[in-house]
Amino acid sequence: MSYPIFDTHVHLGSARHSGRFMETETMLELLSNNGVQKALAIPFPVVDDYHLEHDRIGQAIRQYPDVFLGCTSMYPYLKAGEYRDEVQRCVEEYGFRAMKFQPQYHPINPMSDKINFIFEIASEFNLPVICQTNTGIPNSLPSLYIRPARDFPEVKLILCHAGGSIFYHEAILAASLCNNVYLELSTLVENMILDILATIPSHKILIGSDLPECIPTEFGKIKTLQIAEADKENILWNTGEQLFLN
Repeated sequence: MSYPIFDTHVHLGSARHSGRFMETETMLELLSNNGVQKALAIPFPVVDDYHLEHDRIGQAIRQYPDVFLGCTSMYPYLKAGEYRDEVQRCVEEYGFRAMKFQPQYHPINPMSDKINFIFEIASEFNLPVICQTNTGIPNSLPSLYIRPARDFPEVKLILCHAGGSIFYHEAILAASLCNNVYLELSTLVENMILDILATIPSHKILIGSDLPECIPTEFGKIKTLQIAEADKENILWNTGEQLFLN
């Protein structure tokens, strides 16, 4: 059976920390070759110029509006006004649909009041916040997002990597306790995904690739998983559509 696929976690542009560079056309070819119709494009977490990286994604959206959507990513110790202005620019100029917080490289505790401005901005512009939850502990522990999820119930929080292989049970706990917490499954193996589905309904679960070499694996594991077709459709497309297209 053929499924529409929404890759909710790709990176475009230049990465200062790893030396990676992903061109729009290269990513477009990879997505097309793997049956992916939509992709949420996010800057790498460490960049030389976040304006430039957001503009790269903005140009990808303008060139290929049927494929790409945009997500901001910035260092959380910017002045709140500067951070807000850039989110507003990206929304108004390019129609960005999300924000990302990456505590592995953006070292701040998600429960700290110092980060509240990020969730306040997300609320103002009605944007989901994608939160890194695997590498980067303690600040990437999924349980730390329970407090902001409760403090900002109108903001949808997406725990990307769903805590990873070690902390995915914490991600299950966070999504169980908070209606506005969703789980993105990249890097998890099949038995962990089944554990998540035993507790969390598939309309709160989505999938992304994160890195280009992972694209076939990430979507292939959902297609071949022994779960209901409706669950596959939710994970591969419907949840992403609900979060980023509606």
